[in-house]
Amino acid sequence: MSAGLFRAHAELAQERAVTDALTGLLNRYGLQRALAREHAEARRYDRPLACLMIDLDNFKKVNDTHGHSAGDTALQQVSTILTEAVRRSDMVFRYGGEEFLVLLPETDLEGAAALAEKIRGAASARLFGDGEHVFTLTLSVGAANLCGNESGNDMIARADLALYQAKEQGRNRVESALCV
Repeated sequence: MSAGLFRAHAELAQERAVTDALTGLLNRYGLQRALAREHAEARRYDRPLACLMIDLDNFKKVNDTHGHSAGDTALQQVSTILTEAVRRSDMVFRYGGEEFLVLLPETDLEGAAALAEKIRGAASARLFGDGEHVFTLTLSVGAANLCGNESGNDMIARADLALYQAKEQGRNRVESALCV
């Protein structure tokens, strides 16, 4: 195998390692790389950084009622909503299962919450599914910004707690995690 061909195969393998096969979004491994880079940039240049943790409400019911194929289609459709809603500098990740994370450089908590509401509204205003099985779907979102000397993973943990609050408060809503 030539050096060029070997390099191309290595790059393809590396890309597949950080990409979710179903949605084409970056996965959690890709997130850790991007988070380290964006956290360092935010600290170095004293810039804001925020994130959104997004979960599909009652997704198990979608799979149980309409089948996993329709559920997979819905995950792909949500990933499209997310990628169309964000700026070019923002990064969308499939965090796992029916959870997504959006990393928002140069964004404060207010801007993150506004984007979260835009995404939530876009999802609740459309139908999901594969044509044979059509259904509505809502999203719950937790928003957090980088505070004090916390790590990027601390920020994500606070967004996750805000997401949990959104679920507890009735779903199909946005909750923000304030710095303490």
